[in-house]
Amino acid sequence: MRTLNPLACSLLVLASFSALGAPGRAHGQALEEMAQDSDRPIEMSPWHAALERVVPRLDSCLVAEDALYELGRSWEQVLASADWDPRAPAPRAWVRRAGPHLRRAFFNRRLSAAARKLALVLLVEVQHENMRPVYRRMLELDHCPTDWISLAAQGLSLMAHPEDEAAVMRAFVAEVPADGRAPTPSSWALCAATGRMLRGDVVPPDVAAAVRRLFLFGPQLALQVCMPLLVRLPDAPALAHRVLDGEDWPMAVVGDDPRNHDMLHWYGRGGALILLGHTGGVEAIPRLAAALAEDSLMAAPTRDGAVQGLAAQAGPDARALLRDALSDAVRRTPRVAHALLRLGDEESAPALLRVALEGSGLVEMRMSAANAYTLLASGRPGAARRWDRALARAPDLGPPFEALDARMVTMVGRLVGAERCTTDDACWAAALHDRDPQVRARAFWQLARRPAFDEDEERALAAVAAETLARTPPNEQHDVVAGAIALLARLDRDRARPWLSVIRRARVAWEGRTNPMGLPFDIPLALAELERRLL
Repeated sequence: MRTLNPLACSLLVLASFSALGAPGRAHGQALEEMAQDSDRPIEMSPWHAALERVVPRLDSCLVAEDALYELGRSWEQVLASADWDPRAPAPRAWVRRAGPHLRRAFFNRRLSAAARKLALVLLVEVQHENMRPVYRRMLELDHCPTDWISLAAQGLSLMAHPEDEAAVMRAFVAEVPADGRAPTPSSWALCAATGRMLRGDVVPPDVAAAVRRLFLFGPQLALQVCMPLLVRLPDAPALAHRVLDGEDWPMAVVGDDPRNHDMLHWYGRGGALILLGHTGGVEAIPRLAAALAEDSLMAAPTRDGAVQGLAAQAGPDARALLRDALSDAVRRTPRVAHALLRLGDEESAPALLRVALEGSGLVEMRMSAANAYTLLASGRPGAARRWDRALARAPDLGPPFEALDARMVTMVGRLVGAERCTTDDACWAAALHDRDPQVRARAFWQLARRPAFDEDEERALAAVAAETLARTPPNEQHDVVAGAIALLARLDRDRARPWLSVIRRARVAWEGRTNPMGLPFDIPLALAELERRLL
Protein backbone atom coordinates (compact mmCIF):
# COMPACT_ATOMS: atom_id res chain seq x y z
CA MET A 1 0.00 0.00 0.00
CA ARG A 2 1.43 3.38 -0.95
CA THR A 3 2.16 5.87 1.84
CA LEU A 4 1.86 8.85 -0.52
CA ASN A 5 4.99 10.74 0.48
CA PRO A 6 6.47 12.92 -2.31
CA LEU A 7 9.69 13.61 -0.42
CA ALA A 8 10.30 9.95 0.41
CA CYS A 9 9.53 9.00 -3.18
CA SER A 10 12.08 11.36 -4.71
CA LEU A 11 14.74 10.51 -2.09
CA LEU A 12 14.33 6.79 -2.69
CA VAL A 13 14.55 7.27 -6.45
CA LEU A 14 17.79 9.24 -6.02
CA ALA A 15 19.17 6.73 -3.54
CA SER A 16 18.45 3.83 -5.86
CA PHE A 17 20.55 5.42 -8.61
CA SER A 18 23.33 6.30 -6.14
CA ALA A 19 23.44 2.71 -4.90
CA LEU A 20 23.87 1.50 -8.43
CA GLY A 21 26.82 3.83 -8.99
CA ALA A 22 26.67 4.94 -12.61
CA PRO A 23 23.08 5.03 -13.82
CA GLY A 24 23.78 2.43 -16.46
CA ARG A 25 25.68 2.59 -19.71
CA ALA A 26 22.76 3.64 -21.88
CA HIS A 27 21.63 6.21 -19.35
CA GLY A 28 25.17 7.54 -18.84
CA GLN A 29 25.65 7.85 -22.58
CA ALA A 30 22.41 9.80 -22.79
CA LEU A 31 23.60 12.13 -20.03
CA GLU A 32 26.81 12.74 -21.96
CA GLU A 33 24.86 13.59 -25.11
CA MET A 34 22.69 15.89 -23.04
CA ALA A 35 25.71 17.76 -21.72
CA GLN A 36 27.13 18.11 -25.20
CA ASP A 37 23.81 19.41 -26.52
CA SER A 38 23.64 22.09 -23.83
CA ASP A 39 26.43 24.00 -25.61
CA ARG A 40 25.10 23.60 -29.13
CA PRO A 41 23.21 26.50 -30.67
CA ILE A 42 19.69 25.49 -31.68
CA GLU A 43 17.37 27.09 -34.13
CA MET A 44 15.34 29.95 -32.65
CA SER A 45 11.60 29.87 -33.23
CA PRO A 46 8.50 31.28 -31.50
CA TRP A 47 8.08 28.29 -29.20
CA HIS A 48 11.82 28.32 -28.39
CA ALA A 49 11.87 32.03 -27.57
CA ALA A 50 8.89 31.61 -25.24
CA LEU A 51 10.51 28.78 -23.30
CA GLU A 52 14.23 29.54 -23.40
CA ARG A 53 14.07 32.71 -21.32
CA VAL A 54 12.54 30.80 -18.40
CA VAL A 55 14.66 27.63 -18.31
CA PRO A 56 17.92 29.05 -16.79
CA ARG A 57 15.96 30.37 -13.81
CA LEU A 58 14.92 26.84 -12.84
CA ASP A 59 18.34 26.30 -11.19
CA SER A 60 18.02 29.35 -8.94
CA CYS A 61 17.03 28.60 -5.34
CA LEU A 62 15.22 31.95 -5.11
CA VAL A 63 13.10 31.96 -8.26
CA ALA A 64 12.90 28.30 -9.32
CA GLU A 65 9.31 27.85 -8.19
CA ASP A 66 8.08 31.01 -9.93
CA ALA A 67 10.03 29.98 -13.03
CA LEU A 68 8.34 26.58 -13.04
CA TYR A 69 4.89 28.11 -13.01
CA GLU A 70 5.85 30.59 -15.72
CA LEU A 71 7.22 27.72 -17.80
CA GLY A 72 3.98 25.83 -17.28
CA ARG A 73 1.95 28.77 -18.60
CA SER A 74 4.31 29.23 -21.55
CA TRP A 75 4.15 25.51 -22.33
CA GLU A 76 0.35 25.58 -22.62
CA GLN A 77 0.64 28.50 -25.05
CA VAL A 78 3.28 26.62 -27.06
CA LEU A 79 1.07 23.55 -27.43
CA ALA A 80 -1.93 25.67 -28.36
CA SER A 81 -0.33 27.89 -30.96
CA ALA A 82 3.18 26.89 -32.03
CA ASP A 83 4.38 24.36 -34.56
CA TRP A 84 5.67 21.96 -31.93
CA ASP A 85 6.47 18.40 -32.94
CA PRO A 86 8.36 16.49 -30.20
CA ARG A 87 9.94 14.23 -32.85
CA ALA A 88 11.42 17.09 -34.93
CA PRO A 89 15.16 17.92 -34.54
CA ALA A 90 14.82 21.42 -33.06
CA PRO A 91 12.29 20.46 -30.34
CA ARG A 92 14.31 17.35 -29.48
CA ALA A 93 17.44 19.47 -29.13
CA TRP A 94 15.56 21.88 -26.85
CA VAL A 95 14.28 18.97 -24.73
CA ARG A 96 17.81 17.62 -24.32
CA ARG A 97 18.95 21.09 -23.29
CA ALA A 98 16.05 21.96 -20.96
CA GLY A 99 15.51 18.46 -19.58
CA PRO A 100 18.35 18.54 -17.01
CA HIS A 101 16.96 21.80 -15.55
CA LEU A 102 13.48 20.30 -15.18
CA ARG A 103 14.94 17.12 -13.77
CA ARG A 104 16.88 19.03 -11.11
CA ALA A 105 13.72 20.99 -10.24
CA PHE A 106 11.82 17.71 -9.80
CA PHE A 107 14.44 16.44 -7.32
CA ASN A 108 14.80 19.83 -5.56
CA ARG A 109 13.63 19.25 -1.98
CA ARG A 110 13.37 23.00 -1.35
CA LEU A 111 10.48 23.33 -3.79
CA SER A 112 6.89 22.62 -2.82
CA ALA A 113 5.30 19.30 -3.75
CA ALA A 114 2.99 21.16 -6.17
CA ALA A 115 5.94 22.78 -7.98
CA ARG A 116 7.81 19.49 -8.23
CA LYS A 117 4.72 17.81 -9.57
CA LEU A 118 4.56 20.54 -12.25
CA ALA A 119 8.18 19.76 -13.14
CA LEU A 120 7.20 16.11 -13.50
CA VAL A 121 4.22 17.03 -15.68
CA LEU A 122 6.47 19.04 -17.98
CA LEU A 123 9.05 16.24 -18.14
CA VAL A 124 6.27 13.87 -19.20
CA GLU A 125 4.91 16.36 -21.74
CA VAL A 126 8.28 16.95 -23.43
CA GLN A 127 8.98 13.19 -23.46
CA HIS A 128 12.42 13.55 -21.90
CA GLU A 129 14.15 10.22 -22.62
CA ASN A 130 16.51 10.42 -19.64
CA MET A 131 13.56 10.19 -17.26
CA ARG A 132 12.73 6.64 -18.35
CA PRO A 133 14.75 4.92 -15.59
CA VAL A 134 13.28 7.36 -13.06
CA TYR A 135 9.73 6.54 -14.18
CA ARG A 136 10.39 2.82 -13.98
CA ARG A 137 11.81 3.19 -10.46
CA MET A 138 8.81 5.25 -9.37
CA LEU A 139 6.50 2.44 -10.45
CA GLU A 140 8.37 0.06 -8.14
CA LEU A 141 8.34 2.19 -4.99
CA ASP A 142 5.68 2.22 -2.28
CA HIS A 143 6.16 5.85 -1.23
CA CYS A 144 5.17 7.68 -4.41
CA PRO A 145 1.87 9.59 -4.48
CA THR A 146 -0.78 8.17 -6.77
CA ASP A 147 -0.74 11.16 -9.11
CA TRP A 148 3.05 10.82 -9.49
CA ILE A 149 2.61 7.14 -10.32
CA SER A 150 0.00 8.09 -12.94
CA LEU A 151 2.40 10.59 -14.50
CA ALA A 152 5.28 8.09 -14.53
CA ALA A 153 3.09 5.54 -16.31
CA GLN A 154 1.92 8.21 -18.77
CA GLY A 155 5.52 9.22 -19.45
CA LEU A 156 6.53 5.67 -20.31
CA SER A 157 3.45 5.10 -22.47
CA LEU A 158 4.03 8.32 -24.46
CA MET A 159 7.61 7.31 -25.29
CA ALA A 160 6.38 3.75 -25.97
CA HIS A 161 9.64 1.83 -25.72
CA PRO A 162 8.88 -1.90 -25.97
CA GLU A 163 11.24 -2.68 -23.09
CA ASP A 164 9.14 -0.49 -20.75
CA GLU A 165 5.96 -2.43 -21.47
CA ALA A 166 6.74 -5.11 -18.88
CA ALA A 167 7.48 -2.51 -16.18
CA VAL A 168 4.11 -0.80 -16.68
CA MET A 169 2.25 -4.13 -16.72
CA ARG A 170 3.97 -5.31 -13.52
CA ALA A 171 3.10 -2.07 -11.77
CA PHE A 172 -0.53 -2.32 -12.93
CA VAL A 173 -0.96 -5.89 -11.73
CA ALA A 174 0.68 -5.08 -8.38
CA GLU A 175 -1.51 -2.00 -7.86
CA VAL A 176 -4.90 -3.74 -8.31
CA PRO A 177 -5.69 -5.42 -4.97
CA ALA A 178 -6.41 -9.14 -5.29
CA ASP A 179 -7.74 -9.39 -1.71
CA GLY A 180 -11.07 -7.64 -2.29
CA ARG A 181 -10.05 -4.11 -1.30
CA ALA A 182 -11.12 -1.14 -3.43
CA PRO A 183 -8.68 -0.30 -6.26
CA THR A 184 -6.31 2.58 -5.62
CA PRO A 185 -6.48 5.70 -7.79
CA SER A 186 -3.20 4.63 -9.43
CA SER A 187 -4.85 1.41 -10.63
CA TRP A 188 -6.92 3.28 -13.19
CA ALA A 189 -4.03 5.34 -14.60
CA LEU A 190 -1.86 2.23 -14.85
CA CYS A 191 -4.67 0.40 -16.64
CA ALA A 192 -4.85 3.20 -19.21
CA ALA A 193 -1.05 3.16 -19.67
CA THR A 194 -1.03 -0.63 -20.07
CA GLY A 195 -3.74 -0.41 -22.71
CA ARG A 196 -1.68 2.10 -24.67
CA MET A 197 1.53 0.08 -24.47
CA LEU A 198 0.38 -3.54 -24.83
CA ARG A 199 1.15 -4.86 -28.30
CA GLY A 200 -0.79 -7.63 -29.97
CA ASP A 201 -4.29 -8.92 -29.35
CA VAL A 202 -3.54 -11.28 -26.45
CA VAL A 203 -3.77 -9.89 -22.91
CA PRO A 204 -1.45 -11.71 -20.45
CA PRO A 205 -3.40 -13.70 -17.82
CA ASP A 206 -2.31 -11.60 -14.81
CA VAL A 207 -3.17 -8.35 -16.64
CA ALA A 208 -6.52 -9.79 -17.74
CA ALA A 209 -7.35 -10.76 -14.13
CA ALA A 210 -6.56 -7.21 -12.94
CA VAL A 211 -8.72 -5.68 -15.69
CA ARG A 212 -11.63 -7.97 -14.76
CA ARG A 213 -11.41 -6.89 -11.10
CA LEU A 214 -11.50 -3.21 -12.11
CA PHE A 215 -14.51 -3.79 -14.36
CA LEU A 216 -16.45 -5.68 -11.69
CA PHE A 217 -15.63 -2.93 -9.18
CA GLY A 218 -16.75 -0.04 -11.40
CA PRO A 219 -17.91 -0.94 -14.94
CA GLN A 220 -18.37 2.62 -16.19
CA LEU A 221 -15.01 3.93 -14.97
CA ALA A 222 -13.28 0.81 -16.28
CA LEU A 223 -14.78 1.45 -19.72
CA GLN A 224 -13.42 5.00 -19.74
CA VAL A 225 -9.82 4.04 -18.95
CA CYS A 226 -9.44 0.32 -19.76
CA MET A 227 -11.48 -0.07 -22.95
CA PRO A 228 -8.47 -1.08 -25.15
CA LEU A 229 -7.84 -3.99 -22.78
CA LEU A 230 -11.48 -4.93 -22.10
CA VAL A 231 -12.34 -5.41 -25.77
CA ARG A 232 -9.38 -7.80 -26.11
CA LEU A 233 -10.60 -10.13 -23.36
CA PRO A 234 -12.07 -13.32 -24.89
CA ASP A 235 -14.63 -13.50 -22.06
CA ALA A 236 -15.70 -9.84 -22.32
CA PRO A 237 -19.32 -10.70 -23.27
CA ALA A 238 -19.56 -13.14 -20.34
CA LEU A 239 -18.16 -10.41 -18.06
CA ALA A 240 -20.86 -8.02 -19.24
CA HIS A 241 -23.58 -10.65 -18.72
CA ARG A 242 -22.30 -11.26 -15.19
CA VAL A 243 -23.01 -7.62 -14.33
CA LEU A 244 -26.35 -7.57 -16.13
CA ASP A 245 -27.49 -10.78 -14.41
CA GLY A 246 -26.23 -9.72 -10.98
CA GLU A 247 -24.08 -12.85 -10.76
CA ASP A 248 -21.80 -12.13 -7.76
CA TRP A 249 -22.18 -8.48 -8.60
CA PRO A 250 -21.89 -5.81 -7.28
CA MET A 251 -18.50 -7.08 -6.23
CA ALA A 252 -18.08 -7.13 -2.45
CA VAL A 253 -15.33 -4.87 -1.14
CA VAL A 254 -13.20 -5.47 1.94
CA GLY A 255 -12.77 -2.31 4.01
CA ASP A 256 -13.81 1.13 2.77
CA ASP A 257 -16.10 1.11 -0.27
CA PRO A 258 -16.18 4.50 -2.05
CA ARG A 259 -18.95 3.53 -4.47
CA ASN A 260 -22.44 5.04 -4.42
CA HIS A 261 -24.56 1.91 -4.23
CA ASP A 262 -27.80 3.80 -4.92
CA MET A 263 -26.64 4.41 -8.50
CA LEU A 264 -24.09 1.61 -8.95
CA HIS A 265 -26.73 -0.83 -10.22
CA TRP A 266 -27.99 1.47 -12.97
CA TYR A 267 -24.63 2.89 -14.07
CA GLY A 268 -22.93 -0.49 -13.80
CA ARG A 269 -25.52 -2.10 -16.05
CA GLY A 270 -25.13 0.78 -18.50
CA GLY A 271 -21.38 0.16 -18.65
CA ALA A 272 -21.94 -3.57 -19.14
CA LEU A 273 -24.28 -2.87 -22.07
CA ILE A 274 -21.64 -0.69 -23.76
CA LEU A 275 -19.08 -3.48 -23.43
CA LEU A 276 -21.61 -6.02 -24.70
CA GLY A 277 -22.37 -3.83 -27.71
CA HIS A 278 -18.67 -3.69 -28.61
CA THR A 279 -17.88 -7.37 -28.06
CA GLY A 280 -21.08 -9.44 -28.08
CA GLY A 281 -21.84 -9.53 -31.80
CA VAL A 282 -25.44 -9.71 -33.05
CA GLU A 283 -26.28 -12.01 -30.13
CA ALA A 284 -26.18 -8.89 -27.96
CA ILE A 285 -29.12 -7.25 -29.74
CA PRO A 286 -31.95 -8.83 -27.63
CA ARG A 287 -30.26 -7.82 -24.39
CA LEU A 288 -29.66 -4.28 -25.63
CA ALA A 289 -33.26 -4.04 -26.86
CA ALA A 290 -34.63 -5.17 -23.49
CA ALA A 291 -32.54 -2.59 -21.64
CA LEU A 292 -33.60 0.17 -24.03
CA ALA A 293 -37.25 -0.69 -23.33
CA GLU A 294 -36.95 -0.12 -19.57
CA ASP A 295 -39.11 2.88 -18.67
CA SER A 296 -38.10 3.52 -15.06
CA LEU A 297 -36.81 7.01 -14.34
CA MET A 298 -33.88 5.49 -12.44
CA ALA A 299 -32.99 3.36 -15.49
CA ALA A 300 -31.83 6.37 -17.55
CA PRO A 301 -28.10 5.45 -17.21
CA THR A 302 -28.95 1.87 -18.25
CA ARG A 303 -30.87 3.06 -21.32
CA ASP A 304 -27.99 5.38 -22.15
CA GLY A 305 -25.62 2.39 -22.08
CA ALA A 306 -27.99 0.47 -24.35
CA VAL A 307 -28.00 3.37 -26.85
CA GLN A 308 -24.20 3.41 -26.92
CA GLY A 309 -24.09 -0.37 -27.23
CA LEU A 310 -26.47 -0.27 -30.19
CA ALA A 311 -24.40 2.49 -31.81
CA ALA A 312 -21.37 0.18 -31.54
CA GLN A 313 -23.36 -2.60 -33.23
CA ALA A 314 -24.18 -0.37 -36.22
CA GLY A 315 -26.28 -3.01 -38.01
CA PRO A 316 -29.83 -2.65 -39.40
CA ASP A 317 -31.44 -4.11 -36.26
CA ALA A 318 -29.57 -1.64 -34.06
CA ARG A 319 -30.59 1.29 -36.23
CA ALA A 320 -34.25 0.21 -36.18
CA LEU A 321 -34.21 0.03 -32.37
CA LEU A 322 -32.68 3.49 -32.13
CA ARG A 323 -35.32 4.88 -34.49
CA ASP A 324 -38.02 3.35 -32.26
CA ALA A 325 -36.44 5.01 -29.22
CA LEU A 326 -36.44 8.35 -31.04
CA SER A 327 -40.20 8.10 -31.56
CA ASP A 328 -40.84 7.41 -27.84
CA ALA A 329 -41.00 10.53 -25.67
CA VAL A 330 -39.97 8.56 -22.56
CA ARG A 331 -36.88 6.87 -24.04
CA ARG A 332 -35.87 9.71 -26.36
CA THR A 333 -32.63 11.46 -25.36
CA PRO A 334 -30.07 13.61 -27.18
CA ARG A 335 -27.78 10.55 -27.13
CA VAL A 336 -30.23 8.74 -29.44
CA ALA A 337 -30.06 11.54 -32.02
CA HIS A 338 -26.26 11.59 -31.72
CA ALA A 339 -26.09 7.82 -32.25
CA LEU A 340 -28.21 7.97 -35.38
CA LEU A 341 -25.99 10.74 -36.75
CA ARG A 342 -22.79 8.83 -35.96
CA LEU A 343 -24.27 5.79 -37.74
CA GLY A 344 -25.25 7.89 -40.76
CA ASP A 345 -28.85 6.66 -40.57
CA GLU A 346 -30.58 8.70 -43.28
CA GLU A 347 -33.88 6.84 -42.72
CA SER A 348 -34.24 8.60 -39.37
CA ALA A 349 -34.25 12.07 -40.96
CA PRO A 350 -38.09 12.53 -41.01
CA ALA A 351 -38.39 11.55 -37.35
CA LEU A 352 -35.49 13.82 -36.42
CA LEU A 353 -37.22 16.71 -38.21
CA ARG A 354 -40.41 16.15 -36.20
CA VAL A 355 -38.51 16.14 -32.91
CA ALA A 356 -36.52 19.26 -33.88
CA LEU A 357 -39.75 21.19 -34.52
CA GLU A 358 -41.72 19.89 -31.52
CA GLY A 359 -42.79 22.87 -29.44
CA SER A 360 -43.05 20.92 -26.17
CA GLY A 361 -39.67 19.25 -26.55
CA LEU A 362 -36.68 19.89 -24.31
CA VAL A 363 -34.26 22.45 -25.70
CA GLU A 364 -31.26 20.09 -25.83
CA MET A 365 -33.35 17.37 -27.47
CA ARG A 366 -34.61 19.75 -30.14
CA MET A 367 -31.10 21.06 -30.84
CA SER A 368 -29.64 17.54 -31.06
CA ALA A 369 -32.38 16.46 -33.45
CA ALA A 370 -31.93 19.59 -35.60
CA ASN A 371 -28.19 19.03 -35.76
CA ALA A 372 -28.62 15.39 -36.78
CA TYR A 373 -31.39 16.12 -39.28
CA THR A 374 -29.52 18.84 -41.17
CA LEU A 375 -26.42 16.62 -41.38
CA LEU A 376 -28.34 13.54 -42.55
CA ALA A 377 -31.24 14.78 -44.72
CA SER A 378 -30.94 14.02 -48.42
CA GLY A 379 -30.33 16.81 -50.91
CA ARG A 380 -33.70 16.63 -52.63
CA PRO A 381 -34.61 19.85 -54.44
CA GLY A 382 -36.22 22.33 -52.08
CA ALA A 383 -34.79 20.78 -48.87
CA ALA A 384 -33.32 24.08 -47.69
CA ARG A 385 -36.49 26.02 -48.42
CA ARG A 386 -38.62 23.44 -46.56
CA TRP A 387 -36.36 23.75 -43.49
CA ASP A 388 -36.71 27.53 -43.49
CA ARG A 389 -40.51 27.30 -43.77
CA ALA A 390 -40.74 24.64 -41.06
CA LEU A 391 -38.68 26.76 -38.66
CA ALA A 392 -40.86 29.77 -39.36
CA ARG A 393 -43.98 27.80 -38.39
CA ALA A 394 -42.46 25.98 -35.37
CA PRO A 395 -42.43 27.55 -31.88
CA ASP A 396 -39.20 29.36 -31.07
CA LEU A 397 -37.04 28.09 -28.25
CA GLY A 398 -37.46 31.58 -26.81
CA PRO A 399 -35.68 33.33 -23.93
CA PRO A 400 -32.98 32.73 -22.85
CA PHE A 401 -32.22 30.61 -25.93
CA GLU A 402 -32.45 33.19 -28.71
CA ALA A 403 -28.89 32.39 -29.81
CA LEU A 404 -29.90 28.75 -30.31
CA ASP A 405 -32.89 29.84 -32.40
CA ALA A 406 -30.48 31.77 -34.62
CA ARG A 407 -28.17 28.75 -34.80
CA MET A 408 -31.00 26.54 -36.04
CA VAL A 409 -31.63 29.07 -38.82
CA THR A 410 -27.98 29.00 -39.93
CA MET A 411 -28.14 25.19 -40.28
CA VAL A 412 -29.93 25.75 -43.58
CA GLY A 413 -26.46 26.05 -45.15
CA ARG A 414 -26.00 22.31 -44.65
CA LEU A 415 -29.09 21.59 -46.72
CA VAL A 416 -27.98 24.08 -49.39
CA GLY A 417 -24.78 22.04 -49.68
CA ALA A 418 -26.76 18.78 -49.80
CA GLU A 419 -28.91 20.08 -52.66
CA ARG A 420 -25.81 21.13 -54.57
CA CYS A 421 -23.71 17.98 -54.04
CA THR A 422 -26.27 15.20 -53.34
CA THR A 423 -24.07 12.06 -53.55
CA ASP A 424 -21.17 13.52 -55.57
CA ASP A 425 -18.01 12.87 -53.49
CA ALA A 426 -15.91 15.23 -55.61
CA CYS A 427 -18.41 18.01 -54.96
CA TRP A 428 -18.34 17.30 -51.22
CA ALA A 429 -14.52 17.34 -51.23
CA ALA A 430 -14.61 20.79 -52.83
CA ALA A 431 -17.23 21.87 -50.29
CA LEU A 432 -14.67 21.38 -47.51
CA HIS A 433 -13.33 24.79 -48.61
CA ASP A 434 -16.73 26.53 -48.92
CA ARG A 435 -17.08 30.00 -47.41
CA ASP A 436 -20.18 28.93 -45.44
CA PRO A 437 -19.04 27.03 -42.31
CA GLN A 438 -22.32 25.08 -42.25
CA VAL A 439 -21.63 23.75 -45.76
CA ARG A 440 -18.16 22.72 -44.60
CA ALA A 441 -19.60 20.98 -41.54
CA ARG A 442 -21.99 18.96 -43.72
CA ALA A 443 -19.15 18.09 -46.11
CA PHE A 444 -16.99 16.68 -43.29
CA TRP A 445 -19.82 14.53 -41.94
CA GLN A 446 -20.88 13.43 -45.43
CA LEU A 447 -17.37 12.22 -46.26
CA ALA A 448 -16.99 10.60 -42.81
CA ARG A 449 -19.94 8.35 -43.73
CA ARG A 450 -18.36 7.17 -46.95
CA PRO A 451 -17.71 3.39 -46.79
CA ALA A 452 -14.12 3.38 -48.11
CA PHE A 453 -11.27 5.56 -49.37
CA ASP A 454 -8.04 4.85 -51.19
CA GLU A 455 -4.74 5.87 -49.56
CA ASP A 456 -4.30 9.09 -51.55
CA GLU A 457 -7.83 10.22 -50.71
CA GLU A 458 -7.27 9.51 -47.02
CA ARG A 459 -4.03 11.49 -46.97
CA ALA A 460 -5.68 14.47 -48.67
CA LEU A 461 -8.73 14.40 -46.37
CA ALA A 462 -6.55 14.06 -43.26
CA ALA A 463 -4.58 17.13 -44.36
CA VAL A 464 -7.74 19.20 -44.87
CA ALA A 465 -9.23 18.12 -41.53
CA ALA A 466 -5.97 18.85 -39.68
CA GLU A 467 -5.67 22.24 -41.38
CA THR A 468 -9.20 23.03 -40.23
CA LEU A 469 -8.29 22.20 -36.62
CA ALA A 470 -5.12 24.29 -36.87
CA ARG A 471 -6.68 27.43 -38.30
CA THR A 472 -9.98 27.50 -36.35
CA PRO A 473 -9.75 29.55 -33.15
CA PRO A 474 -10.97 27.71 -30.02
CA ASN A 475 -14.65 28.14 -29.21
CA GLU A 476 -15.50 29.13 -32.79
CA GLN A 477 -17.17 27.16 -35.61
CA HIS A 478 -17.91 24.21 -33.32
CA ASP A 479 -19.86 22.42 -36.06
CA VAL A 480 -16.93 22.50 -38.49
CA VAL A 481 -14.45 21.35 -35.83
CA ALA A 482 -16.77 18.50 -34.79
CA GLY A 483 -17.01 17.39 -38.43
CA ALA A 484 -13.23 17.51 -38.87
CA ILE A 485 -12.77 15.36 -35.75
CA ALA A 486 -15.39 12.87 -36.98
CA LEU A 487 -13.58 12.53 -40.32
CA LEU A 488 -10.14 12.09 -38.72
CA ALA A 489 -11.55 9.42 -36.41
CA ARG A 490 -12.94 7.61 -39.45
CA LEU A 491 -9.62 7.53 -41.36
CA ASP A 492 -6.90 4.91 -41.08
CA ARG A 493 -4.60 5.66 -38.16
CA ASP A 494 -1.49 5.64 -40.33
CA ARG A 495 -2.95 8.41 -42.47
CA ALA A 496 -4.08 10.53 -39.50
CA ARG A 497 -1.01 9.96 -37.28
CA PRO A 498 1.27 12.48 -39.10
CA TRP A 499 -1.10 15.19 -37.83
CA LEU A 500 -0.87 14.13 -34.19
CA SER A 501 0.90 17.33 -33.12
CA VAL A 502 -1.87 19.43 -34.69
CA ILE A 503 -4.52 17.35 -32.92
CA ARG A 504 -2.67 17.71 -29.65
CA ARG A 505 -2.42 21.50 -29.96
CA ALA A 506 -6.13 21.66 -30.77
CA ARG A 507 -6.93 19.54 -27.71
CA VAL A 508 -4.98 21.91 -25.46
CA ALA A 509 -6.54 24.99 -27.07
CA TRP A 510 -10.09 23.64 -26.65
CA GLU A 511 -9.56 22.39 -23.08
CA GLY A 512 -12.26 23.77 -20.79
CA ARG A 513 -14.34 25.19 -23.66
CA THR A 514 -18.07 24.60 -23.57
CA ASN A 515 -20.05 23.12 -26.46
CA PRO A 516 -23.25 24.58 -27.85
CA MET A 517 -26.24 22.28 -27.47
CA GLY A 518 -26.73 19.66 -30.13
CA LEU A 519 -23.18 18.54 -30.93
CA PRO A 520 -22.78 14.75 -31.00
CA PHE A 521 -19.76 14.81 -28.69
CA ASP A 522 -17.76 17.04 -26.38
CA ILE A 523 -14.98 18.53 -28.52
CA PRO A 524 -12.13 18.47 -25.93
CA LEU A 525 -12.96 14.88 -24.96
CA ALA A 526 -13.27 13.81 -28.59
CA LEU A 527 -9.86 15.34 -29.37
CA ALA A 528 -8.36 13.54 -26.36
CA GLU A 529 -9.87 10.23 -27.56
CA LEU A 530 -8.51 10.83 -31.06
CA GLU A 531 -5.07 11.65 -29.64
CA ARG A 532 -5.04 8.43 -27.58
CA ARG A 533 -6.11 6.42 -30.63
CA LEU A 534 -3.17 7.74 -32.64
CA LEU A 535 -0.49 7.36 -29.95
